[in-house]
Amino acid sequence: MLRQAVPMALIAYLTLVAPAGAQNDHTPEDWDYPDWMAPAPYIYEPRPGVDPFTPFIRQRIEEEAVRQQDEEPPRPLTPLERVEISQLKLVGIIWRDDPLFNPKAMVEMPDGKGLIIQTGTRVGRNRGEVVMILPQEVIVSETVTTMFGETETRNTTLKLRPGQDN
Repeated sequence: MLRQAVPMALIAYLTLVAPAGAQNDHTPEDWDYPDWMAPAPYIYEPRPGVDPFTPFIRQRIEEEAVRQQDEEPPRPLTPLERVEISQLKLVGIIWRDDPLFNPKAMVEMPDGKGLIIQTGTRVGRNRGEVVMILPQEVIVSETVTTMFGETETRNTTLKLRPGQDN
């Protein structure tokens, strides 16, 4: 009996308090607040010293933006630029003692394809470049960013296997 009385009392109360079809059109923005409750406008004024809202990595972001402006626009990568230098195998070198002759070398890709390179050829994922071809080795220079954000140039040497002649 009590179980039926509570819902009936609730329905009767809601019927008397909120007539059918009536809606509450008042929103908090429409309410009139006293002046003492209105919040004062706040304006942040930085004082001398450390500003807690200044990003502490701003310098790195600015340097990155300058570096990106200096970089050449993106272009499709060659097969040699899609692999690490350590994955390449130096197969042979074409060398002549003639100073006008530009030496060339042949490298083998991880998939077994052979490609001919010369001084200035782009190699590796870090935009490496062949800087020198010697009778027994090829030197590739890469610009690498360290974990501290510094850039450094690394030279990698690809050597012919012992017993292999050019």
